[in-house]
Amino acid sequence: MIDKNDKNNTQPKKEVDVKHLIVNVVGIVLCVILLPILIFNCVLLVKGMLNEKEVPAIGKVIPLIVITESMEPDILGGDLIVVNKVDAQTLKEGDVIAFFDPAGNGTSIVTHKIKEVIYNDGDGSIKEFKTYGINNFSADGSPEIDRVHVPVGDVVGIYNGFRIPYLGSVAMFMQTTVGLLVCIGIPLALFIAYEVIRRRKADKANQNDINALMAELEALKQAKQTEALPEDQLSEGENNSSNGEE
Repeated sequence: MIDKNDKNNTQPKKEVDVKHLIVNVVGIVLCVILLPILIFNCVLLVKGMLNEKEVPAIGKVIPLIVITESMEPDILGGDLIVVNKVDAQTLKEGDVIAFFDPAGNGTSIVTHKIKEVIYNDGDGSIKEFKTYGINNFSADGSPEIDRVHVPVGDVVGIYNGFRIPYLGSVAMFMQTTVGLLVCIGIPLALFIAYEVIRRRKADKANQNDINALMAELEALKQAKQTEALPEDQLSEGENNSSNGEE
């Protein structure tokens, strides 16, 4: 007979699925890291297709990927930096600014330091900037000034020192087909496969629990029926059992 006071029969212990918890945490972390990069890359792709002379921004904050070593050691190639939109008339010598490359195709962005501010003769407002990369040097060892001056209208923003090492390289890698496959496709496929396997195991475990519960209920039912039989029927049953044995 089943002991009705046995708590283990009525209150099964709940075990924490550590593996499932770890997978969920890893998935959340990957989403937090990779999703913004993916969105940023999509925006860059769309703007590139539209050939707009504009960079994606969040309010006054603009994320940029550094691909050269011209500003090392302050800014390294592969870094993701953040620049802030600024009134170009407030800039001064020594500021590090991001600007559309006047010597390029008009859409590439360069981040260099202001060497000299050039003013308009008429009203004294700023006309353009002489800039240079702190890691670019002339043959005599002096800083190499950029050949083309930067007009005020080409300034994108000012760099205030915030950068995330290597994240720019990750963002560039995700712009490739292989990068999308490695960073998005494979993790997503593995997560889906894990969820399918986990759910199948959970369904099987639930079915086993249901079968065990049904067996327990049947045992209790039989026990109650036995207790409800009159004593004479129980004695008759015992006698019949004894006669059968002889």
